[in-house]
Amino acid sequence: MSVAVVVVVALCAAGAPAEAAWEEVARADVLGRPLVVYSRQVAGTDVREIRGVGSFAAPPWLMKNVVDDVAHYMDFMPYSKAADVIAHRDGYMLSYQRISTPIINDRDYTVKITDESKEDAAGKVIWKHHFKQANDLGPGPVDGVVRLETLEGWWMFEDLDGGKHTKATYYIYTNPGGGIPAFLANIANAQAVPDLYKAVGKASSFPRYAATRPTLPGAAQVPPAAPATPTPTPTTPPTPPTPPPTPTVG
Repeated sequence: MSVAVVVVVALCAAGAPAEAAWEEVARADVLGRPLVVYSRQVAGTDVREIRGVGSFAAPPWLMKNVVDDVAHYMDFMPYSKAADVIAHRDGYMLSYQRISTPIINDRDYTVKITDESKEDAAGKVIWKHHFKQANDLGPGPVDGVVRLETLEGWWMFEDLDGGKHTKATYYIYTNPGGGIPAFLANIANAQAVPDLYKAVGKASSFPRYAATRPTLPGAAQVPPAAPATPTPTPTTPPTPPTPPPTPTVG
C-alpha cells in the first residue's frame, strides 16, 4: 500500500471534525416554568449559535399556531416593528420583518418560513417552524436600517405530559451586523431568549390559536369526491315479429 493510500485511509477513518459542545450560559424562570439557554462556537466566526430549551403550558400544535401567525407578530413579539407576509405558497411563506431595539439602528430582513413538522416512528407529531434569511426575495434595503445578512433558526414543539403541555426548543444563528462586536452580539442574542419565550407563552392564551389544529405538510385535506354517475344498464332490443309465410302461387 502506497503512502498516499495510507494517508487517505487514515483521513477517512478519522472522519469530520467534531462539532463544538453546547455550553450553558443562562437559566431563567419564564411564566413559572424553567428555561435553559445554551450557546455553541461556530467554526470560522466568533458569533455563536444560541439554543433555548423550555416548556409551555399548552399543547404543541397550539404553540405552532402561535409562531406561524407572522401577520400578528407586532401584537406580541418583542421589538417587532413590521411583519408582513409578502408571499404564501405551497409549503412555505415569505415575510419581510423589521425590529426596533433601544440604542442601535433598526434591523430588517426577509425570511423564508418552512413547515418541517413530521410524525415520528411512535406516531407522535414533532411540530417545527423553520426560518432562513431570503433577502433576495423581498424588498430592497431601507435607508438608516441595517439589513441582516446572517439569520437562520427554528422552533420545535414536542409532547410533554401526554400532549397537554409542550417541550419547546428554540435555535437561532444571527449576526446583527452594523459593526457590533461579536462578544456583544453573543450576549444580546442569549439575553433575548427569555423575553421571546415569555412573549410566545403569553400569546398562547389568545383564543384564535386554539381554534384549529394545523395539518402536517403534504397532508392537506382532499375535497370529497363527486358522487359517481350511475352507469346505465344496457337493454336488449326487442325481437322483431316473425313475418307471415309467403303464399305459394301455382
